[in-house]
Order: sequence, then C-alpha cells, then structure tokens
Amino acid sequence: IVPRALLLAAMGSGAMMISHANDAYFWIIKEFSQLDTRETYRVWTRLSIALGLASLLGVLLVYCLSCLFLDTSLMFLDFQQH
Repeated sequence: IVPRALLLAAMGSGAMMISHANDAYFWIIKEFSQLDTRETYRVWTRLSIALGLASLLGVLLVYCLSCLFLDTSLMFLDFQQH
C-alpha cells in the first residue's frame, strides 16, 4: 500500500521537472538572477530537471525505507482500501 502523501510527492516532483518560459517562476528567476531570457532558459531547464530528479529520488528513498520498516512489499502497488 502506497501512502497518498508519497503519491502526491511523486506527482509534484514530476510536475516540477520541466519548466517553460510561460511559467511565472521562470520570469521570477530571470529577473532576480539578472540573466537574459536565453541564458535563463538554458540554466533553469537544467536546474529544474535536476531538482525534479532529486525530489523523485527522495520520494523513492522514503518509500523504500517505509517498506523496510513497515514490512510492506516493494513488488507491487496496492491502491485498494482495506
């Protein structure tokens, strides 16, 4: 059984993985870093991918640790309520 909080965290890490110029946070980063649009897009795309992967690894680590300590199976996801 996968806790809902971990599912939400995994979805959030995937959602933050790709950021585009129509994202308001992109323009905040651009203004505060004082970079031009092209440079900000290049840097922010790489950084957002790294942040997304790092947060996904964190979610997987928490899931694996919870499976070890809560004695649940890592082999399948059971979404049914018992």
